[in-house]
Amino acid sequence: MGLLGYPRSQRSSVMPGAEFIRVTARVRPSASRVPQERVLEVLDDKNLCFDPRNPRNFAFDAVFGEDVDQERIYDEVASRIIDGCISGYNGTIFAYGQTGSGKTHTMLGPHHVENFMLNPAQRGVIPRACEALFQKLCTLTAEKGENFKYEVWCKFVELYNEDFYDLLGNSQQKLAIRSDSTVVQILGVSEHSVHSSIDMMRILEVGWDARRTAETAMNRESSRSHAIFIVEIKTEELVNTIVNKRTAILNLVDLAGSERQTQAKTAGARFREATRINLSLTHLGRVIRTLAKANHGDTHVPYRDSKLTHILRDSLGGNSRTVVIVNLHPDKSYYTETLSTLQFSSNCRKIENKIHANEDLSGDTVMAYKAEIKRLREELGSIEGNVRAEMEDRLAAIQEEMEQWKQLAIDRERALVEAQLQRDLFAAQLPSGPSNEGERPQDEIMNELKSKLTERIASIRNYEELSRAQLENDLSNALRELDQMRVRFESAEAARKALNEKYKNVLEGVDETLASPLRRLNLNATPTTGRRKTGTFSSAAQKKKERRQTLFTPKNAADRASRAFRPVLFDDSTEENTAPQSQNLEQDEEMAEERKLLRLEMDNNRLSQILTEKESQIESLSQKQKEQAKIWLEENQLLRESESALKTELEQLGLENCGLREKLATEKRRNDVLSLNISNANNEKCQLKQQIDVLQSEKDDLEDKLQILANEQEKFVSDLRSLADLESSKRNLENELRALLQDNATIKVRNFDLEEKCKAQLDTIANLEVALTNTERSKEDGLSELKSRHAEELRFLQTEVESERAAHLETREMMRSKDDEIARLCRITQEQSSALREKNHEVTELEDQIDELKSMTIQKDVALRELEQKREEEISNLKRRHAEEVKDIQSQIDREQSAHNKTRQQFAEFRQSAQDTFERKMAELRETFSSKERRLTVDREDKEHQIMRLVAEKDSLLQENNEMKAHQTQLEEELENKKKENEILHAAKEQDDRAFMELVGHNNHRQKVSYIEKVRLENHHLKMRVAELEKEVIRLRVPVTRSRREHITSGRSTPRPQSSQENEL
Repeated sequence: MGLLGYPRSQRSSVMPGAEFIRVTARVRPSASRVPQERVLEVLDDKNLCFDPRNPRNFAFDAVFGEDVDQERIYDEVASRIIDGCISGYNGTIFAYGQTGSGKTHTMLGPHHVENFMLNPAQRGVIPRACEALFQKLCTLTAEKGENFKYEVWCKFVELYNEDFYDLLGNSQQKLAIRSDSTVVQILGVSEHSVHSSIDMMRILEVGWDARRTAETAMNRESSRSHAIFIVEIKTEELVNTIVNKRTAILNLVDLAGSERQTQAKTAGARFREATRINLSLTHLGRVIRTLAKANHGDTHVPYRDSKLTHILRDSLGGNSRTVVIVNLHPDKSYYTETLSTLQFSSNCRKIENKIHANEDLSGDTVMAYKAEIKRLREELGSIEGNVRAEMEDRLAAIQEEMEQWKQLAIDRERALVEAQLQRDLFAAQLPSGPSNEGERPQDEIMNELKSKLTERIASIRNYEELSRAQLENDLSNALRELDQMRVRFESAEAARKALNEKYKNVLEGVDETLASPLRRLNLNATPTTGRRKTGTFSSAAQKKKERRQTLFTPKNAADRASRAFRPVLFDDSTEENTAPQSQNLEQDEEMAEERKLLRLEMDNNRLSQILTEKESQIESLSQKQKEQAKIWLEENQLLRESESALKTELEQLGLENCGLREKLATEKRRNDVLSLNISNANNEKCQLKQQIDVLQSEKDDLEDKLQILANEQEKFVSDLRSLADLESSKRNLENELRALLQDNATIKVRNFDLEEKCKAQLDTIANLEVALTNTERSKEDGLSELKSRHAEELRFLQTEVESERAAHLETREMMRSKDDEIARLCRITQEQSSALREKNHEVTELEDQIDELKSMTIQKDVALRELEQKREEEISNLKRRHAEEVKDIQSQIDREQSAHNKTRQQFAEFRQSAQDTFERKMAELRETFSSKERRLTVDREDKEHQIMRLVAEKDSLLQENNEMKAHQTQLEEELENKKKENEILHAAKEQDDRAFMELVGHNNHRQKVSYIEKVRLENHHLKMRVAELEKEVIRLRVPVTRSRREHITSGRSTPRPQSSQENEL
């Protein structure tokens, strides 16, 4: 079964002069840079598998993979078409497929002549066809000289928006088409005569530059019209006297590709062009589906629905050899378009064209045909002579073989007589009485001799029977040939009798035609007229006799027709001139009867001429028949003599038994020797095959390893690139960290200064506490309550200072954790740099291993070639040494050769399967590599996110640093205020001391009360100041706690991608 259940036998069972459209497929490489899933798989050079998950096989006349070059495509597709065009057969080649599938590259390649010169391997079908056409025409001209002439004319049109335009003339004027029952013509198109392939390529370049193209989302330079390059070839050849004129039309078509608007993303004019293109391709598919039906002769084919199908009418189901190149896209994103193209190709393969050569024969054809018939007859006579000589040789060989059998029978009879004599001698030597015990050994010997003798007699009889059967078979064959000769003789005799009967019938018919007019004349005539008629008839008979004597002479043969009509004309004229009007009715009747006699005489002359020709033919046939009968009788006599000789010599054939047995024994020995040699050669061949298989497997393993190492090398290169990116990001982070460390150092210095200032403030506060305790001891019991409150306020201030110290310690811990984080990042970067150095070292080692494997592969290939060469030399030596002996066992060697070819085919299939497995493994490795690449991209994105997070943290730290700087300035200002308040408190204390001393010095009660009220008022102001300081501390503590919490959460979340990256590396 072929494509989609289409039987292959249907394509092979075509009528003479009929030919199916050839359909080839070409798969282009993937257009996507990112690896995609493929929907096409090339099974072999004639089959494709579509959608490997749900496989559907499509058969083609040829399948070209992604690595097939342009030259092979031309050889497979267009070479036969060009040869047919020179012989007068029309040809069409067109490429079909979706947009961007490589149709223009297949048909044209680079369309400038300079590009052909620079890169000739990329030339497409059209330039190669032009070059091959002129090369073949020039070769025929050189071979046949002036007897062969040719002309080549070119036309180039495009079908744009369902209108034809001339690409070599006025490209803006629309062209009309006209068709009749034989040909379709484009009116008004310009034709150009060309004399070389360069001229044709210049014309093609001019037309192709004028063709309409545009850029779409699927193709950078998409064809927006169907281009048809029409070449008309006229040849004129003179063969002897026949002038053979041939005309052929070659259509080279580059169809615009079908496209989906969602993928091509066309709009405006491009959208209208795509609509027209898809419409014309739809009509083309409808025509092809109609032609592909089994009863397409009974259905209407809609050629006129589109101008494309109208101009290609002869190419689709007409008089043309047509080849369709189907261009396919392997990617899954073009699933629907690829399936539609494959279904189109399956319908094309069912179309049958009725081809014939466009020839016009002229000249003196009758004489040429007669000369050709004469030559064929002479050739037939020579063949008959060769057959007769071959029969004579066969008869001589049979006679010689009979002589050999006769001698063999004589020898066998002699051996039989000798055996009988020995038997009689043994029988005479045997005793007649009963044997006693002492004579038992002799009896046993005699019994053994008798048994041997009987066995020998039985073998001789078997040989006699075999020889007799062989002779009877030969005799039956000879008798069969004799019967065939007798049948041929009888058929020839019957033909001769039939010719004789026909000759007699012709003579009787002539006599009757001559006698019937005479009888009518004798019955109707009067006595006077009868005598006159008798005289006239006698004179006519005498003239007839003379005419018969002179009818076939060379002198008068050319004028016999004119002489036959001359008496009638002369008699009529004389009668008209000399006949008087007074002539009576009797004379008129007499003249009419004479004219009838003249006409009868003319018919008689014509029949006599035919009769003489028939007589000559019959004489020649009878002469040939007699000669053939004589030959057959001689052959019959020879066969009878050979039959009698065979019968007499049949008994003598048994004498060759011994010689034949000896020959058989020698042949068996030679056969054993040869079989031993062949077995040794086969063993050596098997060993060589095993070595070749081992070397091939090693080679495949090495290739796999090389591919794996290449993939790993690519992976390492990508890892190196990612590591280089990470290194650059690490450098940036290090620079940022250095800046942060510098800022941190400045913050640490400032914090240390603040700590020193806080310690000094605490010392002053301690001094104040000591002074206050001294004042409290010296105060009276009435001031105890004020002292306790003042002490509580001081403790509250101390707690606030301690909380500020704790916050500062937390800030120091946070900075220390940042330092640890920075150190850890430094260690990670160092580890990555060390891992990078290790990877570089591994890459160098792998490159060394790759070089070693390449050298080993080269050595293996050299060893493999040497083994192949040695094997071929050994086989040639064996063939040379046993050339004469191998004749008898040639069949066995042929079987071994077929087995060897089968093994090679299996090896090729195994190699193909290994190649497929290798490609599948490569696809899996590509998939794993792509997954790893995706994972690395994800990791890279995570790293980028981490870097962004670190940058954000850096910004937050900078903000916190700025806030801390502002807080530091605020604390400094507060410290200055505290210093000022401390000075104020020192001054107040001194005043209190002085007042206290004054109070101690006198006993004024009212002055004491006023002082106490003053101290209370100052304590109230101090409480209010402490409350304001508490509010300020709380306000400053909130952003510090928020920044600490954010730092803690960021410190907990950041190590996770670091650890995953370390594990991945």
